[in-house]
Amino acid sequence: MKSQHEILNIIADLLDSAKIKSTVTKTLSPISAVNLREALRFVETNHMLGKVVVTK
Repeated sequence: MKSQHEILNIIADLLDSAKIKSTVTKTLSPISAVNLREALRFVETNHMLGKVVVTK
């Protein structure tokens, strides 16, 4: 069985080589109350495709 580290490295290689595509469609930064509310607003619309990422 492969470790999570090995699996994540394989996924990173596949993303870098464009063999798979990320579903991240919106990135908000920094982590703040305003950005968390905006992320929740996007998710609650039910019209969003992909994922929302809130990062530092």
